[in-house]
Amino acid sequence: MHDTDTDNLKEDLLAAVLAHHAWRQATNGSQIGWGVDPYVPQTPHHYPEAYALWGQGYVSLYELTDDPTFLRLAQDSAAWLMKNTSPRYSLPSWGLPWRWEAWQAPPDISYVTTSVSAGQLFLALYVVTKKAVYLDTGCKIARWMIYENGADDTPSGLWLNYANFPPLKHPIFNATALGSGYFAQLYRLTNLENYKEWALKTARFVLTHQKPNGSWPYSVHVPTVDNVHTAYTLEGLWQAYSLLTAEQQESLVRGARYYRENLFATTGRAHQRTLFTLQDLGRIPLKRWFADQLARLGLLPNRITEAPLGSYGAGLRFFATASQIYPDFFPSAVQIFTYVNQRLRQSDGSYAYRSGETTPFIRHQAHWFAGMTKFAQHLQSR
Repeated sequence: MHDTDTDNLKEDLLAAVLAHHAWRQATNGSQIGWGVDPYVPQTPHHYPEAYALWGQGYVSLYELTDDPTFLRLAQDSAAWLMKNTSPRYSLPSWGLPWRWEAWQAPPDISYVTTSVSAGQLFLALYVVTKKAVYLDTGCKIARWMIYENGADDTPSGLWLNYANFPPLKHPIFNATALGSGYFAQLYRLTNLENYKEWALKTARFVLTHQKPNGSWPYSVHVPTVDNVHTAYTLEGLWQAYSLLTAEQQESLVRGARYYRENLFATTGRAHQRTLFTLQDLGRIPLKRWFADQLARLGLLPNRITEAPLGSYGAGLRFFATASQIYPDFFPSAVQIFTYVNQRLRQSDGSYAYRSGETTPFIRHQAHWFAGMTKFAQHLQSR
């Protein structure tokens, strides 16, 4: 990009970030993670994941602007999380505020994905404040993942339970990948070898299960390749990039290329999932496979569902991170931001869930805020 284009992008991005913050402030004030969710659209709750992601965004915004208001908001988010850890465990962790009916999972269990998001906020706050309590909390979250939530050390590597709850104690690749990236962050901050060992073992497990085309299925039981969970998998693994072998790093690049080329249009529009291919026959119902072939031919265009806002946020975070190592991925970040800012931004500063679905769900808003601020930080360093 030319300098003028980059300057214009920086201005547009910062304006969007500040408008989004103003919307959140007007909507829920000091209750930063309070709002509705696609799973429970009528009843607002406090969402730990939303507190974590808004908080991460505020740390980034503080680093960009040096405005202490944003640091206080990040610390407020962390304080809420500290006061609202799951009572089921002795170490800090977080989950969902309601029963997850699909798994019959009670509201007091914690999940790796949510707890990693919270941990990333604590580590970010430690970096900017040097307060030991934030690093100490981050280390406790890592111990929760291994010892209370549970992990299985296998010949192909270490995998983490998604949650310590029977239906969710099997390999789900995005959760283990996020854990790998989190352990790598802790290793860089503490230089403790156990974090490096956990980072490498979890990364090896996920990479062992990468498909020849560069993708990962959702889990060992679910073959679907979708947008947001691919973003989580890549985001986690790329956090561990510097610890990996050259061969493993090339696998990450292959995964990123698959993600870019199969789960996004060149306009920046995100696909909810990839279209099924010939290799999927026998693993999915024939009707679903045939419908995808019609969509591929342009005869059933509505089959290709747009991914929701949270997927755009996760994708923007990932491409901003990856482009610091591989600049070829930078245009994807620009395309995603431009598409969402032009197509999904609403007059009040919030963002639509996806085209035609305008409800501003709080966790999805948080994902997009964290994505925009991460991208803004990357732009600042260019």
